[in-house]
Amino acid sequence: VRVLSITVRREEPGDG
Repeated sequence: VRVLSITVRREEPGDG
């Protein structure tokens, strides 16, 4: 589930 984490961070920086 690394690709998903990176994608979410790239799309919405500040989610984690």
